[in-house]
Amino acid sequence: MRKYDVVVCGGGPSGFVAAIAAARSGAKVAIIDQLNHFGGLATGGMVSPVSEFNSNGRRVIDGIPWEVMLRLQERGGADLSYPIGNVPFDPEIYKIVIQEMLISSVVEIYLESTLIDCVVSENKIQSVRCLSNGSVFSLSSKVFIDSTGTACLSMFAGLPFQKDPEDGECQAASLCFRLAGVDTDRLENIHLKDPHTRYFNSRVRAVLEECSAPNFGGPWFIWGLHDGIVSVNMTRGKVDSCSPLNNSRMVCRLREDMFTFVSLLQNNVREFANSYLLDSAVLTGYRENRRIAGAHILTGDEIVSGYEFADAIACTAHPIDVHIATSKEQAVTFLDGVGYIPYRSLYSEKIDNLLVSGRCISADRNAFASIRVQAPCMAVGEAAGYAAALSSKEDVPVSEIDVKELQDMLTP
Repeated sequence: MRKYDVVVCGGGPSGFVAAIAAARSGAKVAIIDQLNHFGGLATGGMVSPVSEFNSNGRRVIDGIPWEVMLRLQERGGADLSYPIGNVPFDPEIYKIVIQEMLISSVVEIYLESTLIDCVVSENKIQSVRCLSNGSVFSLSSKVFIDSTGTACLSMFAGLPFQKDPEDGECQAASLCFRLAGVDTDRLENIHLKDPHTRYFNSRVRAVLEECSAPNFGGPWFIWGLHDGIVSVNMTRGKVDSCSPLNNSRMVCRLREDMFTFVSLLQNNVREFANSYLLDSAVLTGYRENRRIAGAHILTGDEIVSGYEFADAIACTAHPIDVHIATSKEQAVTFLDGVGYIPYRSLYSEKIDNLLVSGRCISADRNAFASIRVQAPCMAVGEAAGYAAALSSKEDVPVSEIDVKELQDMLTP
């Protein structure tokens, strides 16, 4: 069993930033991920763009998250010119940039490793168990960070969760894909540059409705950094997270729908006449899943009002964005400024050495609909990484670190 100061479970946008932050603070850090690369739904899920870093003309998410974007741009893998701070990217370049940053920060990497359990005693996680290519191994640590996106570690540790939606319906899941051979010079709304704008393509939407297409969202076509390539976000399925069999059927249907949509676009929309399927995501884009019931449950009202918590450690400029699973509809509430995320939403007092980052932090459905996207998830990850390093160094529960010191570490 290898021993660490901080172990990060999950290498998506929140997790890899958390690992870098903790390591740069002097902690001995390990990160595990089930894929053979990092980036989660950004890279494996092909969810583009990274959104969003700016609000009202100023950068509101900076630090390590923005450093990642700068490194992406240096490698030719991102366009940072969009005023609202949406960042279209090349997923393959994103993968190598993350890997290089983790290695240079001296983070020990465990890829193709699936979290399967943990050992808890005396209100602490003592170790996690993982499965990798048929072998089971364990890692022990002073502090753990759950960045799985599905709160797997929190579930194994017995943390309380928020109740399922009263209507039993989570936000829609999607399978994203990329098309090449698209006439990107003529296709509108592929550059997501302006604030308070819904960027779905209404012209293509009308065509698909006339074709009696399967249920879809948007559709959203996002410039893929190269002429002729767009990332496509339009498939839509209802999540049944309590039934692996039903959920798997939904995932299969999303792939079938993807091929249906490709054919409909080729045959009915002039900009797609010569297009072809380039690739599809290896991860299904689940917009909503488990969320812990932490020391504070962040609310949508607090996000919309811009309530400034004394222990604020991150913010969001993204609208409250709810995708309805059983229809083509999307409920959007734009923010006038930014919403703030308190440190208390990153932990439950049930476990002394566990922080949660990314999509499964303690937030209600409406707050979650704003903070679930990549830039705020990265910002929360940075805070979780620094906080975990402080907790490990000072040998105190995560709930008892000096939040002012943490905030000072996060100030550019």
